[in-house]
Amino acid sequence: MIVLSPDHNDWPDYHNSMLPGAFLLAHYHHRTAVNIEDAGFQIRDCIAYIRKDRVERITVARKPLNGTTLNNVLRYGVGGLNINACRVPGAIEGDPNRFTKTGGATFVKAFGDPPVVRSEGRWPANVMHDGSDVGSAARFSMTVATERDLLQYLITLVSVPSNNNIAIHA
Repeated sequence: MIVLSPDHNDWPDYHNSMLPGAFLLAHYHHRTAVNIEDAGFQIRDCIAYIRKDRVERITVARKPLNGTTLNNVLRYGVGGLNINACRVPGAIEGDPNRFTKTGGATFVKAFGDPPVVRSEGRWPANVMHDGSDVGSAARFSMTVATERDLLQYLITLVSVPSNNNIAIHA
């Protein structure tokens, strides 16, 4: 379920009507994020959309899982991110073996192997821009020309492939 709504009184109702692990996306304001969290959601991230004349932020929240992410996705069809469908395209910048050469530092201590630079693209960006000069830091962001493109990207990001369990409230 995806919800874009400024009405803080609706958050408990949304929480109660959603499946475990379902994502909620909402225009970010500090009080809105607090109210979303108070309703029982977990704040997972914030996505910034840089436009020529302003920056819009979107709160990414999720209803707590029932078990593991995998079990939740298999049981309810929600809970995971569609990483491969939302990777930031582009050539590998720099030396693809740079993490191996440095030993991966902290990453290796935590996970055992250095990170891999993937040829199919980088991890999905949490900064989007409209392609204007103001938001053209393409190395760190992804171009979504219109708000419709942004909405499609967000729907793809939080939807398990072949899942039609989406509701949009404006």
